[in-house]
Amino acid sequence: MPTNESTTPIITTSPLSLWNNVAPRVYTSRALCFPFSAPARNLLDPLSYTSTLLWFLRIHLLCIAKARPTFAGKLQLGVNLLSDEKGKLRRDGVYNDWHVYLRTCSQWEIPLGVEWPDDEEVRGMYAGLEVEGVCKREVKGWPREYLSYDELKRAGFPVKPFINPQLTDSSSTLEEGGEAVPVVQVRVLLLRGGFVLNVLGHHTMFDGGAFTQFLNIFAEHTTSLSFEWEKVPGSHDLRLTLPGIEKPYEELMAKCPEYKEWEDQAPNGPTHPVSPSLRDGDSLTGSSKIFVFTFARIAQLQKEIATHGVKASIYECLSGLLWALTYFSRVMASSTDPSSFEHFLHNHFAEEQPVFSTPTDWFARVAGLTSANPEIVAFKEQIAEDTKDYLGNKITWISTRLPSASLLIDAAKDGDLAALAKIVAAISKSGTDMAEDMEEYITVRTSLFAGLSQNSSAGDSNDIRRIGLAFDPRQPSEWQMNSWKNFGADTEWRFPPLPSFSFPSLQAPMVPTNAFSPSASASYSHRDYFNVTKPDAVRRVQARYGISGGLWLPARKEQKEEVLVQISLPQEAMGVFEGLVLDEKWVERFQLAHADPRIIFGDTTALWRSLASTTPDDNGRETDMDLFLTQVTRSIHLLAAMLFIHFLCLSALATATTSPKRGLIFTPNSDWPKDDLVWITGPNNLTWYHNYQSLPSSESNYAALSQNQIEFVPTMWGGNENDTDFLGNVTALMGVDSSKDEDKDKTKRASDKRNITHVMTFNKPDQPFDVGGSEMEPRVAAKAWIKNIIPLRRLGVKVGLPLVNQPYTSQTKREEGNKSWLDMFFANCSGLLDKVEDAEEKTCGFDFVPVYSFGDFEMLEERVGIFENAFPGLDIWITEFGIPSETLENTQKFYNQSIPYLDSKESVKRYAWFGAFRSIVSNVGPNQAFLDAYGQLTDIGSWYLGGNATGREALPSEDYKDDKCTKEKPCGGDENGEGTLRPSRLIVLLVAVSFLLV
Repeated sequence: MPTNESTTPIITTSPLSLWNNVAPRVYTSRALCFPFSAPARNLLDPLSYTSTLLWFLRIHLLCIAKARPTFAGKLQLGVNLLSDEKGKLRRDGVYNDWHVYLRTCSQWEIPLGVEWPDDEEVRGMYAGLEVEGVCKREVKGWPREYLSYDELKRAGFPVKPFINPQLTDSSSTLEEGGEAVPVVQVRVLLLRGGFVLNVLGHHTMFDGGAFTQFLNIFAEHTTSLSFEWEKVPGSHDLRLTLPGIEKPYEELMAKCPEYKEWEDQAPNGPTHPVSPSLRDGDSLTGSSKIFVFTFARIAQLQKEIATHGVKASIYECLSGLLWALTYFSRVMASSTDPSSFEHFLHNHFAEEQPVFSTPTDWFARVAGLTSANPEIVAFKEQIAEDTKDYLGNKITWISTRLPSASLLIDAAKDGDLAALAKIVAAISKSGTDMAEDMEEYITVRTSLFAGLSQNSSAGDSNDIRRIGLAFDPRQPSEWQMNSWKNFGADTEWRFPPLPSFSFPSLQAPMVPTNAFSPSASASYSHRDYFNVTKPDAVRRVQARYGISGGLWLPARKEQKEEVLVQISLPQEAMGVFEGLVLDEKWVERFQLAHADPRIIFGDTTALWRSLASTTPDDNGRETDMDLFLTQVTRSIHLLAAMLFIHFLCLSALATATTSPKRGLIFTPNSDWPKDDLVWITGPNNLTWYHNYQSLPSSESNYAALSQNQIEFVPTMWGGNENDTDFLGNVTALMGVDSSKDEDKDKTKRASDKRNITHVMTFNKPDQPFDVGGSEMEPRVAAKAWIKNIIPLRRLGVKVGLPLVNQPYTSQTKREEGNKSWLDMFFANCSGLLDKVEDAEEKTCGFDFVPVYSFGDFEMLEERVGIFENAFPGLDIWITEFGIPSETLENTQKFYNQSIPYLDSKESVKRYAWFGAFRSIVSNVGPNQAFLDAYGQLTDIGSWYLGGNATGREALPSEDYKDDKCTKEKPCGGDENGEGTLRPSRLIVLLVAVSFLLV
């Protein structure tokens, strides 16, 4: 039967540019992190919103593929092409066995997959997904502590979860006999409460800039049904009209120090680092962490380096600093064990020059040339013409060499600024040297690539895979730096179940979960109800940990105060590096494996020292002064009147609020003991407090306060199965002898010393110690409860449920063998009590439900709703809450949302904001603290105590000097702890007085 030609797919095979062919033949992956909205999280069936999300994504990926089939194309090595494809390419003079070619077809789609961690509970949520055209699988190795999106966000989206070979596609290799690989793949990793959009682009087609263009296209497609494709370059074959250089291969290679030939001409490239085997059986264990630098601190370093006659960019200064610190860290780590492989590497590479490498976009370098030289102007214009429709790789490498490693040692060990300035100067000069002879630089490299790309019938010498980068990450004095700072963080997306999404009032149903048609998006009636959002974070996905390198991670434009850098080092050197950057005050913080939302007790000043240097934000704190000074010369009386009205409005907004529910989490500070008095002196509306302990705090005479002054609620934070200290301490407070049988079995009290009416129990027993949990086995907790809590309940004390992350699992999941910590705890309780013949209780009863929440307002609402539904009719206590590490604006917005909500919520009987400490010792972000650096109340601190706004910054002003921090004179203020008011509030107050005088 003849084939119907109209339905036969037509596959087109096209060559790729030399610059694409010299790129690494692997996938580069970016993970964009998004939460699900509260309405989506509260749906009983997660399949309804996740299948809608996948349906929605497939719609837009199909639209992109139809408009630009290149993105749905496949890549194949020349030697693996069909004979007729090879013949056509040979006739066109563009064939080489070892080049990569692009195959496209109008009927192909961009592959979309859905995956979830290999966990029983998560599998139970998502394994039933069935969406046409979407493949699904489980991912092994995803850390158990990050199965919840909220926990992942709370930890700051650390490196650990994103280093997993299953999240990349290392199996898809362009080798002889191999299958074609997709240009782009999109995968959705589903977690509890959110998802990770993992976009994989093949490096042969994409450098960082081209990849970002694809992300922008994808994002814009979700927000608009009409996309202007004419503004997107469409060619992947770059034909430069530069004159070639007819010189031998060896001579061209000598002019390209960033490249090196593989040993024995082995075709292992192109442009992977050349790292031959050194010592059998030895390897380095890599470690990667994210370090948070303050932009202002690096900017200050830039100014200090400039005093040594070196004009350099922020990136060059940061690169020089990290080169010195990482090398010194490896030197120190190698000295601890002479038999280690690290020590061997230092000896092996002792005679090698230190090398710094960084990629650069040579298109941008050419476009940035400012010379009026006619030849350079002509070259610039020619490149602009040649590249105007090109979307692909345009990256080359800048290499910097130092004569010896002594400068690196001096800059890191002794803090020698002059030495660091020389390092930065060398890095800057390498870029300048390239720019001064850009035409030759590009022509030499293009000619080298062309020489390796002649018709392969000439022999193995014409194999572009022969060359690699002259970069060996094992050499301690070599360092590589890259920047992704503008890559994807500010993309705006419109997805179904994302933040701020609320179901429309229409009665029309959501789209069918399995329905799909190419034209469906045009009639998707609910589309306009999906609010635009940006990713919470963008992270690099890797198959394994690196051992040398730095990556400036993407961040939103409004997050300009911070610079997030992912550092990779051998494990031993990483520990040294952490100490260096903290002690020298270069970083604000670095991400641990987990985040603990409690105050860090002890000397934590070093962790926050560099916070003293912060850039002005965009909330008007600088511009108010400028505006006032400009306008005052025009109309002082009018401005005074307007600002006075503004002051009255501010005062109205900051009107004192009180609540009998409001409590304190007491965290004493031995460095500034007078801070402890803030909460019990002067007017406030705090009615109760807890301190994670069984006894009242001894600091500042808290123990002498009666329950009528401020109620103390004891907490049994943890414990073991034979421990009865908690019972003894609490009954001693109450004046009850717990050792007597009559007191054990009766509710009659002795003369009360303290009227203890409530106690709280185990603090996050389902969480590990390093995230603030008590990490108790359910069996041990049950035994401790029976010995400590049941006797108190017999005395009439109301007891709280253990503070857990999640309540019960569903009945269906319990029947399947999936049990939560509480399920196992109560099962153990019942089993143990059944064995006690005269036991009055048959289970471990409780009277109220503690809940914690560290996230946005939607998370708070969601968590209250979850525990309300799990324990209907019982009182809810919010024992810890806040929004860690947010901007001042967002923190105050959260406060002004959450406090009225909790005050009005009938089921919530008590709550306690986590923030009774100074901003400089806060590990939940400075803006959540009640006290500024000088021990004075911030706006939030004053509001919480029932006062008005103070206008005080959470962070110190620019004249703050950390070395002035003493108990007698805290943090640079005067003896009374005087700090600074925000300029905008000062202006308002001054002008208000002026207005009254007028």
